[in-house]
Amino acid sequence: MAGRNVAGQGPDPAHDGTARTAYEVKAVHRQLNDLTDDELKTVPILPEGTRLQQGATYIDLLGDRS
Repeated sequence: MAGRNVAGQGPDPAHDGTARTAYEVKAVHRQLNDLTDDELKTVPILPEGTRLQQGATYIDLLGDRS
């Protein structure tokens, strides 16, 4: 079970409809300018601290913050 998190899971903004989308966030909309409006509407912007799902694909829009 190495690497597995068996703790209880909280709300999932990516799938429960509470996350804003890349279409709604103008700065992200500009960063992802190769995507159509319809595609941007399918990209959820997860709040900081959201638990990420194993095997899912994510984009770090803030880049290196160290």
